Amino acid sequence: MTDFAPRVATRTGQHGRVDHRQEGKVVTTPAFVDAHVHATATGLALTGLDLHGCRSLADLLGRVEAFARSGRGRVVLGTGWDDTGWPERRPPTCQELDRAAYGGAVYLARVDVHSAVVSSALLAAAPEARSAEGFDDGGHVRLEAHHVVRRAAYAGITSDQRRVAQRATRARAAALGIGSPGDERAGGGRPGRPGGPALPRRHRARPGGPGLLG
Repeated sequence: MTDFAPRVATRTGQHGRVDHRQEGKVVTTPAFVDAHVHATATGLALTGLDLHGCRSLADLLGRVEAFARSGRGRVVLGTGWDDTGWPERRPPTCQELDRAAYGGAVYLARVDVHSAVVSSALLAAAPEARSAEGFDDGGHVRLEAHHVVRRAAYAGITSDQRRVAQRATRARAAALGIGSPGDERAGGGRPGRPGGPALPRRHRARPGGPGLLG
């Protein structure tokens, strides 16, 4: 079973089971239940810019630039950077993010997700952040200022991005053997989390992913 499970084609079935398929064989196992899932926020982390493993400030800025080019003006949402092991020993400034993202909006959550670095364009969309606790002129925001800019970043998400993110959450849940995630309505009631409607009913029980409860 250890050899079998990680290989491709995992499908969430009915009645709390997960079917693992490989080379014409099927193994059915009990599915896990996750009662607290932020379907949109989780999906945005899965589909956004992955900064785990960045080895330097220059590495991060290069990834931001490449992602910004492919995003065609959409807000750059990233997560996972950790400057403690970088040779520069510091996060990027908002001016550096401005250059890397061609002036676009950038929100990059640190690995602990309790702070972030943001671009000037995003700060312009959330001017109230400047008077909030945890604001820094360099663009590294914490505490209430972090919540403010995060709300502004997620407000720029398109409906297509939201749908793609929610589908990514379902697919990832199925791959992990989670058959009944509880949809927390995309964090709509929590400060600074991506708001919006719960996962549409048509996504709650489709082949290829688990139905979300909520």
